[in-house]
Amino acid sequence: MVKLISVIGKTSSLFLRYTFLIPSRKAFSMNRHRSFFAKLTVTMLVLYASFSPLIADGDADITGGAAFKYSSEINYPFFQNEPQLNNLLNKKVAHIAMQFQKEALAVEDDEAPYFHELKIIPSDIYHNEKVISFFLFSHEYTGGAHGMVYLIPFNYNKKTKKLMSLKEVFKSAGTLPENWLIKISDEARRQLLEELVQSSVLPDEDWIKEWIYRGTEPIEENFSAFTIEDDRIRIVFGPYQVAGFAAGMPEITLPLNFFQQI
Repeated sequence: MVKLISVIGKTSSLFLRYTFLIPSRKAFSMNRHRSFFAKLTVTMLVLYASFSPLIADGDADITGGAAFKYSSEINYPFFQNEPQLNNLLNKKVAHIAMQFQKEALAVEDDEAPYFHELKIIPSDIYHNEKVISFFLFSHEYTGGAHGMVYLIPFNYNKKTKKLMSLKEVFKSAGTLPENWLIKISDEARRQLLEELVQSSVLPDEDWIKEWIYRGTEPIEENFSAFTIEDDRIRIVFGPYQVAGFAAGMPEITLPLNFFQQI
């Protein structure tokens, strides 16, 4: 594990930074393939007036009544033999973290006296001889009743060394019809109505169905959060895309040869 802890203490005219790097690695087997993964944890705290740089194993114990501004905890995998994928991951995570930091520091204390939080964690990783597939879940809290979760898919082609779109994944399995998005939209609506309405998770009301239909319009962006798992594709819909926050993140599954079956 690689753990990076950064603490920033703010006074009226001075910034102080403390950085600790603790390396170690552990190998394990996944899907009959032996790989090395490193976990990067970044914790950043911005404090006002006074601070105590007391850090133990990634935790910060702040004394003296200092007010928190924001914190970030970031964990993502490192792939020993896939430097291109590691580079894509590093760039994406750095962009999210820097954007979050910029927005958190721009908010005046009287506008947002609460603690801002960013947490990034990976999903389970599917890994075979052709692809590496997983999500990064980015949870951000910037006030309100709850935070928001954003899905960042990584579907990496080990041969081309590039990320794959949903269209490219289906094309690799066979001929793709011109109206492929319409057919996926229709199937998504069928599965979601069964999962959310017919199973009584949500009430059988017209506005619920309209919400599902809006979030599954036949545009590629609506189905961009997906992973590959064996011979199927799992498409996940983020909070508020097809239902309210309480419904979580509904999902559907499609076989890779979906278009050969219809």
